[in-house]
Order: sequence, then structure tokens, then C-alpha cells
Amino acid sequence: MTKYEEKFGLLISHNLFLTRDQRYALIKGNPITVVGVSLPVWFTTKSGKTTEPANEVFCNYRIANKDGPLVTASENGYDINLPRSPDDCETKPTNEEWREMSFEDREKWYADNPSTMTIENLRDINDDGGEYLRIEEQKTLTLLPSGPTPIVHVVEIKTLETLGETSLH
Repeated sequence: MTKYEEKFGLLISHNLFLTRDQRYALIKGNPITVVGVSLPVWFTTKSGKTTEPANEVFCNYRIANKDGPLVTASENGYDINLPRSPDDCETKPTNEEWREMSFEDREKWYADNPSTMTIENLRDINDDGGEYLRIEEQKTLTLLPSGPTPIVHVVEIKTLETLGETSLH
């Protein structure tokens, strides 16, 4: 490859909208299948050119909580494996304990317990969740003759109600 040849990358945005029952089924460990939207955008790594605007691709998503890569292509769409909360995560201090901690102790607690998005984020706000989950995965596959291709998957899961709020009336 000469220094003037472009290398290509692929960004795939996955947009999923779930009902409350679907979100809580996942939290309980039950896999679900839904229709979602993927937006694949090819880009060049040097000039920054893209294939935008991307075409929306409606496809099936099988979502589960099993070990393996975050996103895997399947025959009719994608398999998504959502991470669960780590078992070794320290329990968050109670409100009373938090108020008694010094600023330095709070900073240390955050440094020792980084916040990561897990399936628990899909809980209702009243259940200490966020009703939202956004996770990224980067990998490299050989898809083109030019060599390894960087691929970035961005998975966003929102409530079905959010979809209704954003649609045109």
C-alpha cells in the first residue's frame, strides 16, 4: 500500500427501543428478540469522507446476557450481548456514609469504582436505573483486500416511549 491509498473503516450505529417488560426481562436474564435500526457508515481514515447520509436498515436483534463479544452479525440482523454488573464491584456507600466522607475519600471511591454501563442501567429511574444504555465496541476485521478494517459498533437502547416522543406529529 502506498502512503496515498485510503484505508476504510465502518461505524455501525444500532438503535433499539424497548418496552418496560422487555427491559426487565433482560435484567432478569431472559433473552429477547426485537426489530431495531442499524445505520452503517463507511469512512476513510485519512480524508474523513463518509457514506452519509446512511441508509436505515431494519433488522432483527437478539439481545441476551451471555459471555462473548458485544455485537455479532447474524443471518437476519445482530446478536447483542449486554454486560451485567461486575460481581466484585464494591457496594455504593449509603447516603449517610457518603455525607460523612471527605472530598478526598469520595474522589478515591470514584477512582476505585469506575462507572460502567451495564444492563442495570435499563431499570426505571424509580428503580435506580436510567432507562437508557449506550455501549461501544471497537474491533478490527479483514473485510476488504486493502487489509484490516476498523469497525465501531455503537449500541443505544432507549425506552419505546422515547421513540414516540421523537417522532413527528
